[in-house]
Amino acid sequence: MKKFKKFLQFIFSIKNFDDNNRKLVTIMGLKIKFKEPNSNFYYLQKTNIQAAAQHPRTFNGYQNKYNGQKIALIACGPTLKYYSQIPDTVHIGVNRSFLHKNITALDYLFIQDRLEHDMELANKYLPDKCQKFYGVIPERRYSKVKNKIIKISNQDIAEANAKIYILEDSVRRNWANNLEIEPIGDWLGCVFSALQFAMYTNPEVIYLVGCDCSAKGHFYKEKPSIFKNKNLTNLEYQLKPWQHFKEIATKMYPHTKIISVNPVGLKGMFQEVYTQSYINAHPEQCRNKAEILPSI
Repeated sequence: MKKFKKFLQFIFSIKNFDDNNRKLVTIMGLKIKFKEPNSNFYYLQKTNIQAAAQHPRTFNGYQNKYNGQKIALIACGPTLKYYSQIPDTVHIGVNRSFLHKNITALDYLFIQDRLEHDMELANKYLPDKCQKFYGVIPERRYSKVKNKIIKISNQDIAEANAKIYILEDSVRRNWANNLEIEPIGDWLGCVFSALQFAMYTNPEVIYLVGCDCSAKGHFYKEKPSIFKNKNLTNLEYQLKPWQHFKEIATKMYPHTKIISVNPVGLKGMFQEVYTQSYINAHPEQCRNKAEILPSI
């Protein structure tokens, strides 16, 4: 019996090899070590299922909604103070952009990390005018950042009458093409969630406003946080995702023109325009003939 058992193990067997989730497989005497697949598949499928259930209610009717129109995507960089809302343009804000005095009325507001001290203001912002979209940070991703950010609560969602969207539980793995069935790709910033929505509506032009990606922080906070063991600020760290976005926009959305307004960190990446107030404040940066963004 022992000889027969050894013979069977010689033909095929599998057992734990060490404490690093590795297995030792024996097939006809050939020994193979491999690492058992981790839980990535489970968490990815979980967010896929959640999005497939939720997103038809969240994003129904938005595909091609702004075909041929202009969208301004409003982030929170310091250059936002040089921008005044332009007419005949859909305005999509992220995070605290709605607090800036130059932003009189957003059409949409995207938030996925709860805004400390300002969430109640966001919930109550223009309830009859502005549609809020609140993101659900996935389980595994949240376990890694829960000491730095707070999830948006169900109470916030109800108070704001917000539509919720599901973030994929993987960083920069996927860019959502069909928002009604796919989770929003987690590209390390709410601005990229709003961009996936904006591109889904198929506009002719998207203006990037306040997307500074610089060490000067936000319009409400002078200096952003610094990543540990990295000589990059939080905003400068987003340059790589922006470079990836440019590749996606070029290949997947060739009919949508991306224009950076008063670019700082994104200078040289997209077509550029400047507001007259920015040129007046930074004449040294606009020595060459610069295209001026029409004002109201």
